[in-house]
Amino acid sequence: MLHSIIDTSIYTAELTKKEKFYDYTYWITNIKEQKHYIGVRSCNIPPMHDLGIKYFSSKTKNGKLDYDFLNEQKENPENWEYRIIGLFKSRKDALFNEIELHEVYNVGKNPRFYNSSKQTSIGFDLSGVKRTSVSKLIGKGRIIQQFYKNGIIIKEDTIDVFRNDGFCSSMIYCCCNGKTKVHHGFIFKYKDDENWKSPNFERSEESKENHRKGIALSYLKRSIIYEQINLQGNVVDEGNKQYFTQKGYSYKNINACSTGTKKFHKKYTWRKKDDINWKFPEYEWKPFNKSVK
Repeated sequence: MLHSIIDTSIYTAELTKKEKFYDYTYWITNIKEQKHYIGVRSCNIPPMHDLGIKYFSSKTKNGKLDYDFLNEQKENPENWEYRIIGLFKSRKDALFNEIELHEVYNVGKNPRFYNSSKQTSIGFDLSGVKRTSVSKLIGKGRIIQQFYKNGIIIKEDTIDVFRNDGFCSSMIYCCCNGKTKVHHGFIFKYKDDENWKSPNFERSEESKENHRKGIALSYLKRSIIYEQINLQGNVVDEGNKQYFTQKGYSYKNINACSTGTKKFHKKYTWRKKDDINWKFPEYEWKPFNKSVK
């Protein structure tokens, strides 16, 4: 159920055709738990037709959109109430209004609100996400070592130096914490990390088997010979996948014709050579008659 505490028609009437977006702040309430969420939204349709119908907040959890929160609203709409707090002529004004509301209710620490943090600046446009710089996560001045995959050390320095060399500080942080093996083909680790273990680059037997199957399938596709057949049922050409794709035909459509899921491709049909079960597709050719006035 949607409840508006402002007359949106006043603002809507002032919008010209060139102004495509509606910038507004909103208030979502869980009626059962009496918990709230305050946010800001920009869209190209009136808020009355957007909030609680197509849009259910931008609440995040662990840096990602909280789908549990969104699905709860969609599955139990009778438990939720939506209010449009203000409609503004610019995103900047709407963000200022959100900042004021977050400050008044202290949403980041208030247990009655779903917001996990306050909106603090115009540049911080994702409510509820606390951002910490990678330099702070790693630790100021902490030494990082860079290795080749064979274990030979290249250099050791701080995160700022590696970032100036063109490496991504976030990926270095992931390497040092075991979340990823390499970054740009190099291994990174903390110099003072005694529990660090070198990543294992040996592929599992399952991975090797899947790789072998992929190669075998690729060779199989190349070895299949297709016959190109015109509308009269006559074979006009034959070749493999690479031959016809080089001539501008789609292998996906060629294969679809050979299996019967598609009738024609560019006024031709295809079949696998020596396929005795293949049948010429039935069709009714209707010439295009353009009326002349």
